[in-house]
Amino acid sequence: MADLNRIPGVKSRIARTYRRLRDVAVWHAFWPFFAVISVFLIIALTGLAEAASSRVSAFSTLLFFVAAFITLLRGLRRYSGPERKDAIRALDEQSDLRPLTSLQDRPTKPEKSGVTLWRAHEQRLTDAVRRLNVPSFSDLWRKADPFVFRGILPVSIISLLIINGTGSLERIGIALSPDYGS
Repeated sequence: MADLNRIPGVKSRIARTYRRLRDVAVWHAFWPFFAVISVFLIIALTGLAEAASSRVSAFSTLLFFVAAFITLLRGLRRYSGPERKDAIRALDEQSDLRPLTSLQDRPTKPEKSGVTLWRAHEQRLTDAVRRLNVPSFSDLWRKADPFVFRGILPVSIISLLIINGTGSLERIGIALSPDYGS
C-alpha cells in the first residue's frame, strides 16, 4: 500500500477538494438560514425597520428571530459533511486509472517476478496523481444555488453597509430591538 502523503501536493489537493465539497454541503443545508439573516439585514440597512410602525417592526423582528431559529435547526439537522473518501473519489473521477484509490491497493502475495511489474504500475499511478487538479464543482454549485444567492446576498449587504457608513450599526441595533410596548 503506497503512502499517498509521500507524493508532493497530494495531501493539499485532497484537503482543498474536501473544503470545496464541505462548502457546497454547508450552503445546501444552511441557505435558508443565510437568506433569512440576509433579508433581515437588508430590511434593517435600507431603513424599512425604522420607517415601519412600532407594532409592525416588533412583529417582523420577532418573526425573523423565529424564522432564523427554525432554519438554523433545520440546517443543523440536514447538514451531513463530506468525508475524506468523497474528496478522493472526486479527484479520482478525473482519470480512468483512479490513481488515488489504486495506490491504496497492494498485492496480496508479492512475488519476485511481480514486484517489478507492481513498481512500474505504482510509478504510473503516481504520475497520474501528479496530473490531478482540484475540481471546481461548478455543476454542484449550479444545482445547490441556481440563482447565485451566495454571491448576490453578501454583495448587497456590503453595498448597503458602505452606503450607510457609520449609521449601519445604529440601524441594525434599531431593527434588533424594536419597541415591544408594555
